[in-house]
Amino acid sequence: MSVSYQWNREINPDFLNFFLDYRNTIDNFSEQTVYSDNSEIRSFLKFEKSYKLLKDISKYDEIKNLSDISIDFIENLDLPDIIQYIDFLTNIKELEQKTVTNKIISVRLFYRYLHRKLHLIKDNKIEYLEVPKYKCKTIVSLPLNECEKLINIIIDTKLEMWQRDYAIVVLFLNTGMRLSELCNAEMQKLDMINKKIVVLGKGGKEREIPLNDICIS
Repeated sequence: MSVSYQWNREINPDFLNFFLDYRNTIDNFSEQTVYSDNSEIRSFLKFEKSYKLLKDISKYDEIKNLSDISIDFIENLDLPDIIQYIDFLTNIKELEQKTVTNKIISVRLFYRYLHRKLHLIKDNKIEYLEVPKYKCKTIVSLPLNECEKLINIIIDTKLEMWQRDYAIVVLFLNTGMRLSELCNAEMQKLDMINKKIVVLGKGGKEREIPLNDICIS
């Protein structure tokens, strides 16, 4: 069953729909990315509506319709209003620091579009807003002996479609491609002569992954 990434335009302010249309048609981002943009910006607008207009942030989860928010309201928000949103996400919603950072990056991008590309606001007051910093997770690599053990188990047990499983593990171990890229990989995108495969990466963008001799074999 296909997933629909269409958003409800009627409950959005026009300027948000303009932003999403620009991301989708001009910048050619995937529908899934644009749908995510919609959720992120709506979260921000819901907070500011409850905080600035309704004077009651407990109304945040009840708010559905944002079509009454004007572009003037957005332009008149100050840096302290954005900081209150960060505090709300961190201390009330108790979101992880990385999630909070990503949400603020989305808001900053939103303002940049409204100011530079859509020319709907004259002044971008959060242009230089610093986002909360977070510690990157340490990447844990699988030791070589564990890699060999994993491959040998597949070869020795020879379960149904073991060749497929072997190919999957070898590709993962040697290319570092994402799970979604492997799942959506197509045979016609595989170039055995030049030892590479073109996959669909994040944002619906294609990227080329080189294959070593083990992968080709």
